[in-house]
Amino acid sequence: MSTEFTAFKFEGPAGVWWKWIRRMRDVEGMTWEQFKVLFNEHFFPPSYRDEKAMEFMGLQQGDMTVRDYKAKFNELSRFAPSLTESEHMKCLKFERGLKGVFWKSVLALRHRVYSDLVATAICVEQEHITFLQS
Repeated sequence: MSTEFTAFKFEGPAGVWWKWIRRMRDVEGMTWEQFKVLFNEHFFPPSYRDEKAMEFMGLQQGDMTVRDYKAKFNELSRFAPSLTESEHMKCLKFERGLKGVFWKSVLALRHRVYSDLVATAICVEQEHITFLQS
């Protein structure tokens, strides 16, 4: 992904920050990884990243729907990449955060592809809701 293309869309504080970066650095040869490091260091200080990583480690579905849990899981997972670097670990973390009734149903299937696991959990939840309504 092009850093210049991405930064073109920046507005407000991000736009000001990018203008400052362009004056201070040679951005022509900047890689996407270098850009991400600079951006994250500026907008997400270590204390914030640590807080979000801890939140991810303790994440449970609780009262959320599976879709809402998935959205929160995806949002926070970027702050704890070592816990989701493999598809297997990502699935284990997601499974363990599901409500007991859903966790028991998907556990036996041993999904190791995250998208398949999420789709199954959503189906199990829908079936559970239908059962409770009948």
